[in-house]
Amino acid sequence: IVEAEKSGKVKVLHAGTRREGERVLSNGGRVLGVTASADSLNEALQKVYDAAEKIRFEGSHYRRDIGRAVQQGTAAG
Repeated sequence: IVEAEKSGKVKVLHAGTRREGERVLSNGGRVLGVTASADSLNEALQKVYDAAEKIRFEGSHYRRDIGRAVQQGTAAG
């Protein structure tokens, strides 16, 4: 997560996580949200997806359609 936030103007928000010592562990479900700011939506989306690729844990996956749906003016999912 630290590596994901190093890319500048990127923030990882925790929802379903817990801390055990120095480790951040999943409590299941949708556990993280990744946001970014940039001069354009395209740049912000690229920062988000670049950052999301740096976050890995057992069973992890991320959606690639939510930000793109906003770009296209449609609902995600």
